Amino acid sequence: MKGILTEPYFYAVSFISALLWSSYLVVAGLTGKSWMTNSFGWTATQASTQLMSLSLALVVGSPILSALSDSLKSRRFVVIGASIVTSLLSFWFAFISEAAEETTTTGVSQAALFVALVLYGIASSAIMSILYTTVKELFPVALAGTAVGALNIFPFLICAICQTVHSAILKSIGGDSDPTGHAFAVSWAIMGVFGVLALVLAIASRETHAAKVGTFWADRFHSPPGPPPLPACLPGAL
Repeated sequence: MKGILTEPYFYAVSFISALLWSSYLVVAGLTGKSWMTNSFGWTATQASTQLMSLSLALVVGSPILSALSDSLKSRRFVVIGASIVTSLLSFWFAFISEAAEETTTTGVSQAALFVALVLYGIASSAIMSILYTTVKELFPVALAGTAVGALNIFPFLICAICQTVHSAILKSIGGDSDPTGHAFAVSWAIMGVFGVLALVLAIASRETHAAKVGTFWADRFHSPPGPPPLPACLPGAL
């Protein structure tokens, strides 16, 4: 465990996962339905249909991102891209939420919003498949399982905190009434900041794909090889 907790890049991956996963779960498990019904005047059925996009994104996005990562021979670039997409879409959702404060409409079709939510879900939740792979590749096989278990602490703990904070923010802005477009715009803006922070950490992180790092980690976690064997013709050779 000490070898994991003393590795600085482990914390970079951990906080990236916490920031992106929290952004996903806040929408999927807390604000998503009320965001659409209160801001855009949609029915509960319409909102629930839209939220299917987030589950769809998690199912189809994980193998897509895994294949993309192997194709690019990079974990880091995929995480950087996911952070960018998460932040840009979060700020766009904040914009249309603020606009809906006056018009009670998104200004975009439900189909377009569904596609945007699928992309958001892929970037903020399906990216976990790459982050788990990354943290496994940071360490030798003997430590991989422990590293993944330690990684799980961060996203779920921080997500629990974020959901509580988001509830308090929405209540403080909306008062005794239901939250409106402005309150949800603030919530989305916070998640946009999460995406930016994840981007900074992703840029500062280390590439772990085997095609890029070779045997780098073997030099860190294993003893260097001993001297080559003596030629058989020399005295003392076995």
